[in-house]
Amino acid sequence: RSRSQNEGNEDCERRRMECLDEMSNLEKQFNDLRDQLYRERLSQVNSKLSEVEAGRASEYLEPLAVLLENMQVRTKVAGIYRELCLDSVKNKYDCEIQAASQHWESEKLLLLDTVQSELEEKIRRLEEDRHSIDITSGNNQASRACTTYSSWICVDWTAIRKVCVSVCIRSHMADYP
Repeated sequence: RSRSQNEGNEDCERRRMECLDEMSNLEKQFNDLRDQLYRERLSQVNSKLSEVEAGRASEYLEPLAVLLENMQVRTKVAGIYRELCLDSVKNKYDCEIQAASQHWESEKLLLLDTVQSELEEKIRRLEEDRHSIDITSGNNQASRACTTYSSWICVDWTAIRKVCVSVCIRSHMADYP
């Protein structure tokens, strides 16, 4: 039995060595395949990188097309929004101009009414004064006072007419830019 055991041991050792050789061979093939796969993969990555850098890779072109389309839409929307904002500012400006013009017109009319009321009051007082002078103009001094007062009334009337003409001219000139 020892011989057969020896032969069995030798046979096991031989098989073990064959297995180790086979395993070493398989490891070498695996490493070669792994290195080859790595080089192929690196070559593919470099090729894709070259395509991307050159602007020819579909992985690059499709998202780029989507981005460009989005950019165009956003640019168009921004342009429309800008125009709307400009229109809004122009409308606000026109409203402010119109409001200022209406305010100016109302102030002008108010001032004209005030001046007219003051002038009418002056005219009324002058008429009253003239009437009272006419009544008391019996003596010579009253006659002289009447003449002086009449000349003053004429000067005042002239001033009143000048103011009225000036206001009317300004009013009409304001209507024509």
